[in-house]
Amino acid sequence: AQLAPGQRLVSREGALWRWDGFTASADAPTAAAQRLAQKNRLAELDAEAVHATRILRQAEGALALAEQALARASEAERNARQAGRDAQHGLD
Repeated sequence: AQLAPGQRLVSREGALWRWDGFTASADAPTAAAQRLAQKNRLAELDAEAVHATRILRQAEGALALAEQALARASEAERNARQAGRDAQHGLD
């Protein structure tokens, strides 16, 4: 049987059936419980974001140091190659 518009049935356990097809099981969390769970999850995500940002900043610092080391190594290589060419020209 179908429910007329506006009607709803509630079982003794607390399950709900509404005329428009909406249903809620007896063990479904309440709206307040859902909001609390969402608030707690948001706090967890905020903490994770802070931690991820800290890791990102450390990685950016390490990258900057690595780029500086690469630049120094490239310059040293250029100088060594030039010194080798100069030495070779000196032997000629």
